Amino acid sequence: GDVTANAGSGGVFVTASNGANFTATATGAGDIQLTSTTGTLNIAGATSTGTGNITLNAVAGTITQGAALSGNVLTTNSVGGTTLNSANAVSGFSATNTGGGEVSLTNTVALDIAAAGITQNVGNLNITNTGAITQTGTISNNGVTSVATFAAGAGNNITLGGANDFNQVSIA
Repeated sequence: GDVTANAGSGGVFVTASNGANFTATATGAGDIQLTSTTGTLNIAGATSTGTGNITLNAVAGTITQGAALSGNVLTTNSVGGTTLNSANAVSGFSATNTGGGEVSLTNTVALDIAAAGITQNVGNLNITNTGAITQTGTISNNGVTSVATFAAGAGNNITLGGANDFNQVSIA
């Protein structure tokens, strides 16, 4: 079903079963945490927080979007893949995916691979950014056929200096 939640300076914390289409807004430093216990967690409407963090948990499913996310650090946990290819505006990203599928993020501001890092050992990793890409956390993308692809746009640096574990890396 559809879930819309709005909070002032507090956070938004919502759990739904059987998949859900989420839209959430928190102002100021309020965090957003959206969880789907089964099925697909879909960002159906623009979901934003001022300086807060966004956490998306698809306990037994995938994460998709039809509208952009904006906030500080975006953390995703999925089983079967995460596809976030709208014009997102987050300053940090971390992800964990198991069970197959790709992890893809399209972003429009400078991006740091956040302290929690990225663990995606069952499929490809695609980070497309309009801005520099830096790294605080480690990246593990070492599946037998996994390819990690990073693109930062013209004139932007990609600086990966962590103790990463890749099968194959492509810089676009």
